[in-house]
Amino acid sequence: MKILVVDDQALIREAMRGTLKELDDDVEIFEAADSRECLQLVEQNSDFDLVLLDLTLPDRDGFSVLAELRDHHPSISVVVMSGLQDRNNVVKALDLGAQGFIPKSAQRKLILSALQLVIAGDIYIPP
Repeated sequence: MKILVVDDQALIREAMRGTLKELDDDVEIFEAADSRECLQLVEQNSDFDLVLLDLTLPDRDGFSVLAELRDHHPSISVVVMSGLQDRNNVVKALDLGAQGFIPKSAQRKLILSALQLVIAGDIYIPP
């Protein structure tokens, strides 16, 4: 399984790396700090199973990155993981094709459960 974590905060990427390793023994984790790096990695590795995408990137709005990923790489599951967890942002992300929305404040166990649900083909919506 190949997963790309897109977040401008190195601490978040590092924490997610540790969490994602619990999903599968063979998980390959890639990291991007901005949208340019994200899209470049996706072009080079079109076989990503999952992209975890932050909404607040330094070079571009996360919603526009989500829309571009959906348009050009519809087979890759995208889950938004953001601190901007109000209802409007959750609904907008899901309307743009995200398979889930995980608040950054979520506990590790919930993050893993939500990602397992998405990997199984379902959609995760926070309570």
